[in-house]
Formats: sequence, structure tokens, C-alpha cells
Amino acid sequence: MLQLNFKLRVSDIVNFSWIFLGQVISVIAAVLGLRIISDKISPDLFGSATLYIGIIALLQGAVALPIMQSALWCFPTAITDGTIAELKRVVYQSVRKDAVCVLLMMFTIILVAGKRIDVSGLIVFASVSLFIGDIVRSYEVTFLNAEGRNALVSLILVCDAVMKPLFAVALLYSPMSSKVAAVVLGYSIGSWAALLVFWILVNKVPNFLNINGSTQVDNDKYVSSLRRYAKPLRINPVLGWISGQGDRYIIGAFGDLRGVGIYSSIYGLVSRPFLILSSIVEMLFRQQFYSKVKDNDLLGARKILHTWLFGVVLSSVVVFCILLLVNKWIASLVLGSRFQGYDKIMVWIESGYVFHVVYLVFERVFYAADDTKSVLRMQIFSAALSVIIPLLMVYKFGWVGAAWSVPIYFGIQMLVGFIVLKMRYSWIS
Repeated sequence: MLQLNFKLRVSDIVNFSWIFLGQVISVIAAVLGLRIISDKISPDLFGSATLYIGIIALLQGAVALPIMQSALWCFPTAITDGTIAELKRVVYQSVRKDAVCVLLMMFTIILVAGKRIDVSGLIVFASVSLFIGDIVRSYEVTFLNAEGRNALVSLILVCDAVMKPLFAVALLYSPMSSKVAAVVLGYSIGSWAALLVFWILVNKVPNFLNINGSTQVDNDKYVSSLRRYAKPLRINPVLGWISGQGDRYIIGAFGDLRGVGIYSSIYGLVSRPFLILSSIVEMLFRQQFYSKVKDNDLLGARKILHTWLFGVVLSSVVVFCILLLVNKWIASLVLGSRFQGYDKIMVWIESGYVFHVVYLVFERVFYAADDTKSVLRMQIFSAALSVIIPLLMVYKFGWVGAAWSVPIYFGIQMLVGFIVLKMRYSWIS
């Protein structure tokens, strides 16, 4: 039976308001940036830039996501023990070590491959800078989120959403010959500019520079906990990247960079409202839910989970119905003239995201229950679906087949996730 918990405190309403305001400003900035960029460059160049930035997102996720998820899981314990500084130190050291390893691997590949990799030094520099900047942002957001400082989370995300397209557009109007390099470099500069503006506005020292000393005993405790929790998650960013962005590379593998550009612009546009609303609801309930599960208060956890699911389902269905009515108008308003005429495929991606955001709530239950092995199994299953189905559809129908496949693999993902969750945790019902 559905059990809802709608007891909202004033602080909950304030948090929701900050999160909502931040997301609205972020959407406006992203939409304006997409409009100008899609007017300035052709779909094939936009596709190339998308593929570069997608690789950077993969590397950043591989380094940051497992340890940040571990930090969120450990945070309630750190509050109880008064060891938040120790947790921050261990997370920072772990992320720094992994980032250095990834960078060394990247430079080794470039040196060994030599001229066989047709990548300019400017793109390499911009990619490395963007990689590091996004990791620092992830670190800041993780601990601000865990501490419930949602106003500051919104501020840093707004700065990032505004600065990246702003600098990309500025460089597109510059004399730079490579428009792809201009976009990647613009995102890199924007990433660091956003962090700098955030630190100045809140008059704070960056978290990673403001870590108090801690004892080796505390460090050892968190090192072992973080490693154990994160170990099954190490491959998850790769699997998640395959599920979320692999279809672009499948289209690219068939030599259709123009299709990559058009598909990426449409996909990013219509998926954003669902992900934003999902993240707003998640920020309101996730840490409360994690704390209830950790304290073995399963009745309280169930009420929060049902409220969380209700909010996600209701908001996603409402957004889907609204978008169904205004898809053509949104496409004409936001996308450049060379990206027009494909609004009919938007509904396929939108319907897929109704399923996907519900599954994301199921996945958080596995995280809360320290069941990262189930997360890994589901990620493997989801990645396989998101490769096999789009591959067959793109081969048969061209790049539009990728859009048609979205509701198929996300729908299967949601259904299987629900079945696994019911089998493992009877208390959720």
C-alpha cells in the first residue's frame, strides 16, 4: 500500500525553492547557449564537439562518481561521529589519486599513438582542464548536498550552467579556426570561471583546500569503508556513460556526424526537464532516506520512498504531457535552422525518460542499503540493452532509430529494476 509523508517543514520549502530557482536559471542558460551554438556551427561540428565532451564526462565520472556516492553513504555516520573533516580528507585524497592515474594514462596513450590520433594540442589542454574542473565541482556539490546547503548547491550549478555556454559562444565569435576546439575550450574556461565566481560570492575557501588535520586511525576507518562501498561501483560510470551516451557513438560509428549533432541537441533538450525535476525531488529526500535506512527505521524509510516515487512519477507525467503539446514550438525556438524538422522524434525520447527517472529512484534504494553489487548488475544489464537495441535500430533505420529505441530500453530497465527491488527488499511495499 502506498504510504506518503507530506509533512514539510519551512526548511524543506526553502530548500525546494532554492533548488527550483537554481534549476530554472540553469535551464534558461543552457537553452540560450544551445540556441546560439546551434546557429553558429553545423550539425556535424556540433556532433564532433559532443563526442569530445562525452569522453571527458566519461573520465570525470569514472574518477568522481564511485567515491562521491561512497561519501554520501558515509556522511550520516560522519555527522554522528563528528568526523566530517576526516571524511573530506579521505575523499579528496582518493579522488586526487585516481585523477592523476587517469591523466597519466591519457598522456601515455597520446604519446604512444602519436600522429595516428588527430587531436590538436589545444583540445588536449582544454580536455584536461575541463576534466579537473568538473571533478572539483563534483567534490564541492557532493558535500554541500550532504550538508543540506541547497542554496549553495543551486548557486554553483547555476554558475556552471551559465559560464560554460557563455565562454563557448564567446570563443565561437573569436578568430579561432577550429570551432570544435572553441566549444571544448569554452566549456573548460567556463568550468573554472564558475568555480571561481562561486568561491568569491560565498567568500569561502574551496573545500579541497580547507581540510583540517585528522588522525591516521580515522583515515584508515574511512579509507576501508569508502573502498569497500566504492569497489563494485568502479565500473559503474563507464556503464552509466554507455547507457546515457553510447547511442551517440553508435551513430558516429556509422559515419553520420550530422546525425550525432542533431540527435545530441534534441536529446539534451528534451531529457533535461525530466532530469532536473528528478534531481530536485532527489535532493529533498535522498539524505533523509539514507539516514532512515542506516538507522534501520524501515517504516520511516518506506514512507519517504513512497513520497519520493510519487513526486517523481507525478512530475514526469505532467512534464511529458506538457511537452507533447509544445514540442514543435520548443524546437523552433531553441534549435538553430540547420537542426530543424525533427521535432516528431522528441516524443520517443521523452517517453523513455518517464521510465528512466523512476528507475533512478529504485537505484537509490540499492545505494542506501549498501547493495552496490545490485547496482553493478543493473548497470551491466542496462548498458547491454542500451547498446544492443540502438545498434540494431540505427543499422536498420539510421540515426532516428536511436530515438525510437529510448523508451524500449529504459522501459525494460525500469521493469527489471522494480522486480529486483521487490525480490530483495520486501519492506518497500
